[in-house]
Amino acid sequence: MKRRGIRLTDNQARFILWLVVSLSVALALETVYLFYLKFEKFTAKVRVVEVPPIVLEVPKEERALEAPHESKSIRLFEFNYEKMILRSLEYLESDATVSIYTLDSMGVEKALGACESPYFLTEISTDLYSLLLTRDCTPISKIPQRVVYGIYMLAVDSEGFARAKMLDLREMGLPAFVVHFSKDDKEYYSTVIGAFPSPGVARSYLKRLDWDAILEKTGLRERGYVGCVINCGR
Repeated sequence: MKRRGIRLTDNQARFILWLVVSLSVALALETVYLFYLKFEKFTAKVRVVEVPPIVLEVPKEERALEAPHESKSIRLFEFNYEKMILRSLEYLESDATVSIYTLDSMGVEKALGACESPYFLTEISTDLYSLLLTRDCTPISKIPQRVVYGIYMLAVDSEGFARAKMLDLREMGLPAFVVHFSKDDKEYYSTVIGAFPSPGVARSYLKRLDWDAILEKTGLRERGYVGCVINCGR
């Protein structure tokens, strides 16, 4: 038997042709749109929007309650003259290399905190001190003196006896130390009160001392006298 072919009418043929063309056009448009989207993705510009910071306004009434800021200086240690006398040097050579400065209490604190040097401290007037150091102290903006004056109490050949009298004077709250020196090939030890930058300052200090109490405490018979103690040959 022969197969019979499918015959389309003119209207059916036109419809199929129109449908094919419509689908082709739709597919072409979709392809173009996809390419457009990809192009927009690569060429899109990023826009940065700055947001201003949030400022919290504090009412004036609350600001008035705020405590004012006060700058406080940091004290390196509590300044206690009596305790510092006990921590001062007990023994010095007559030819020792020393530096002596005149400072107030705050200056003494700064110097001892910065220089880390053995020291001997003498109060020469209200809030004014003579500070002896065994080395130069760079932070102090003063020229140091090298010659030291003091109040001689005794000169003996026994270091132990001189030290005992020094301790008696320190028990009274007086700045005392022992100085070792040589004379005529013999060794001597002097008990001295104070380390001063000049003989005038030493004499003024001597006049304020309670000599009756000092002589009773030490058992000595005569008052002390002012003289050069360290670096006297300079």
